[in-house]
Amino acid sequence: MPDRKYDITVAARTAFIPDQSDVDSGRYVFAYTITITNTGTLPAQLLSRHWIITDSNSQVQEVRGLGVVGEQPMLRPSESFQYTSGTAIATPVGTMRGTYQMVAEDGMQFDAPIPEFTLSMPRVLHCRCSVPGSRFKVGVVYDSRVPTWNFGLGTWNLELGTW
Repeated sequence: MPDRKYDITVAARTAFIPDQSDVDSGRYVFAYTITITNTGTLPAQLLSRHWIITDSNSQVQEVRGLGVVGEQPMLRPSESFQYTSGTAIATPVGTMRGTYQMVAEDGMQFDAPIPEFTLSMPRVLHCRCSVPGSRFKVGVVYDSRVPTWNFGLGTWNLELGTW
């Protein structure tokens, strides 16, 4: 049976913020609400965070810092902490993932993984595919505001047309 002393579960919800975004300039702002739950058997405190934020052009932003929204919450077993923050990316679709650096009551430091989640403007579908071992990636974006399918291969883009 695995050691469950140091288990933290992280869940995310996201929302596109149109009032703070400037689509014409390539600025897409998203809010994300995170729920951190101590599913382990020991109390643990969140010390710091490391985010990896990637837009659909594979541009990566890394963010590191102490705590979250100015706090370093202590979570007893089964206790949760929820906060909302935001980020801006240059495309209508992106992802976020990362880790929280934690310390348990017994002094053990450990990383709590933040599973990858999607940032997506409403009515936008995105798919990115790659062939294992290949440097080529294929991306597909459909934006219902502009009825066009765009396919990309590496740095080449092909617009298939409108209907």
